[in-house]
Amino acid sequence: MAHFHLPLATKTAIFAGLVLAIPADSRDAIGADAHPRQWVDQLGADSFHARESASQSLIATIVSGDEAGLLSRDEATNASEAVRNGLTNPVTEIRLACQDILRRADHIQLERQIHRLKNLRTAPDQIDLVGWDSFSSLIGDDQISRDLFADLTETFSKGIGNRERLSTAVGQWTRPNWDPYQISPDDELRWAMLIWMDIEDAGRKHRPLSSRITMSLSNPSMGPNCNSDQQTGLQRLIGRWIECQSSAPTARTHLIIAMRYACVEQATWLCERTLADSTSSASAEVTAMLTASVLGPTRIAPKDLEIQLRRRLADQRTAHVWQTVNNRVTKIRTQVRDVAIALLLRDRGIDPRDVGFAELQADQLFVYRDHSLGFGDETSRQAAHEIATSLINP
Repeated sequence: MAHFHLPLATKTAIFAGLVLAIPADSRDAIGADAHPRQWVDQLGADSFHARESASQSLIATIVSGDEAGLLSRDEATNASEAVRNGLTNPVTEIRLACQDILRRADHIQLERQIHRLKNLRTAPDQIDLVGWDSFSSLIGDDQISRDLFADLTETFSKGIGNRERLSTAVGQWTRPNWDPYQISPDDELRWAMLIWMDIEDAGRKHRPLSSRITMSLSNPSMGPNCNSDQQTGLQRLIGRWIECQSSAPTARTHLIIAMRYACVEQATWLCERTLADSTSSASAEVTAMLTASVLGPTRIAPKDLEIQLRRRLADQRTAHVWQTVNNRVTKIRTQVRDVAIALLLRDRGIDPRDVGFAELQADQLFVYRDHSLGFGDETSRQAAHEIATSLINP
């Protein structure tokens, strides 16, 4: 994610120059105690010097209202109102100048707040940016959260102010640059904005974005890249997004997403909930068992995992059917008990292939590919199970 940002010290100097470096003679030309309405009138003056002096004075007054030791809030409010009134002035030059002043003042105030945001010494409740309260309540207010929100604000300032409207527009899928199926995996900011909007939509019980986001995040060839060794702000957002999906009947898919993006807390509780739920599908239970095995003893106690696996040694439900084409077409059926036995073997340091799991394939996330833990016929299954049983029983 490549973004050009000026150093904070440079930005601070620029802001200070814009706010404070107003030529004294320009104030004298208009009058040091002139009312903002007079500055607005000067925006239509014949003299370029007079117009520029009035413009600088108005901008400085507007943006200095929230800074201690400078102009008062009342003066800033008066200047802002005078400029807004100037938007309907009959003189074209004044109207255009007022539009430019408001745009520049808004930009300076936005950059100033972003500067404050990135400074950890600024209390979270002292940050005046649209959406910050909602965003920080989701993923915290530490440096990771602040840096991500600063980038989002600089990139999508208009969208952040109209998130519900933007979400509705995006949900029509008429904008390729917002379509999860087409967004670049390296566009971390757009992914973060999209996922944040879907989290907020969950609170409104209206989620036009969820299905495509789910498909993209669970597909290894789609979704954002998160290759950092340390958890990023985007990964935190994905974790919260998973939590908002808690009522969705797709535990297996969300377990895959949680493991893909290293959302360990969400993966743990999804895994525990799935294994404890007697109504869980066979495929969800298989993924939950694999997840528990990968998470290891720091998250799932070995004794608890052993109990969960042994409870499923008689579960003959089919979780996956995988068709291979070698010399002949073979259908590999993976039952819940196949996976339980394979993981009990693994916990004892035994390679399941050594006892007859001939189709076994490695998996980057789950150690084994779930669909490769099955058998092409019942005879092969029974033979492997007999050997495995003698090895896993005390």
